[in-house]
Amino acid sequence: MVASIAGFKGTVTEVQEATRFALAGAKALVDTASAFKPTSTGVRSVQLAAGTAMVCGVLVVESAAQIVQVAANSGASARLDVVGLRFTWAGDNSSVQVFVKQGVVGSTTPPALTRVAGGTYEFPLAVVRVRPSVSTIAAADVLDVRVWGGFGGPFQAAQTEQIGIVDLPLGAVLQSGTTEYNVTANDGQGNSTLSLTSAAALPWTAYDPVLGTHKDGVCALGAGGVRRGWYQLDPATQTCHVKFEIRTGTGTRNFGRGTMYIDLPSGIRPSAVFTDQWGEGLLYTNVGDGWMNWMLKFLIRNDYNNFVVPYVTSAGHDTRLLPMQSAGDDGGIGNLDQVGTGGVPYIEQQNPRARVYSEPEVITGAFSFIVA
Repeated sequence: MVASIAGFKGTVTEVQEATRFALAGAKALVDTASAFKPTSTGVRSVQLAAGTAMVCGVLVVESAAQIVQVAANSGASARLDVVGLRFTWAGDNSSVQVFVKQGVVGSTTPPALTRVAGGTYEFPLAVVRVRPSVSTIAAADVLDVRVWGGFGGPFQAAQTEQIGIVDLPLGAVLQSGTTEYNVTANDGQGNSTLSLTSAAALPWTAYDPVLGTHKDGVCALGAGGVRRGWYQLDPATQTCHVKFEIRTGTGTRNFGRGTMYIDLPSGIRPSAVFTDQWGEGLLYTNVGDGWMNWMLKFLIRNDYNNFVVPYVTSAGHDTRLLPMQSAGDDGGIGNLDQVGTGGVPYIEQQNPRARVYSEPEVITGAFSFIVA
């Protein structure tokens, strides 16, 4: 037998000690849900709360909050940076320091971290989405990837977006809220593969699906008009499920000029992986020939920051899809022989020939989209 042994009587080196702790459980943990918690400061920086953490047997206790500056992004799309603690084993020169590691503009994957027990170990606390040319990091763009607990029960996490960056042992259970995952693989570089095991209690949350136009803003639905919306965010599949209905009331209604939009849930932005995603819906109108049903398609895009654009059959006799609008950008009736220059959809009236605009009575939508 040719083996290197540590733990019996004799000297245990830094590397051996760190490796022993790494094999005994999770390599990197904070001690509570509040320890080193990352939050937005309202400018282009992240605050790390005070707290206690341990990485491969090395304990760090920070008594004061720290502010970490994040570099500006001059690119054309978002960048994922990592904020964390860097543990370095180097004898008398060993240290623990806060670090920020920049990602690649446009990449949906955070930068690779160095995680070697007894050498250099970079413990991620937050993945920060740095959007182009911003001076402020939004709260929703600070993704908390800390892990705590795990002794006598599942490891705990505050949320699950980009949570695969955590370094957990094969077979571990990670819980976030009511959702549980099993760690089914670890790539050897500290990144975990998580498989959903329980999501029975994913909540539906109410939101306001505002209907508006890009020219005139929020549409007036009239007395008794209603907007109802619900969404369910599934972190396991990075999917948001949305349902809404918009019903007009009586009296004065105003649907403005130009292309209409309907708000998505605040802070849940569609993924940039797809240029276009499409959802389904239905439009009811009550003009001209009475009640009519029109199939709607909702265009969902990352650069539409938290709204969708409803597309509908252009006219009663024209199946081409165009953005829904009550009137042209100038408020005019448009050219009768040029579809899209006035209201969309419309019904063509005969004797005398004219347009009858089909303003909405009811709009419904039910669709899912991949989130950023």
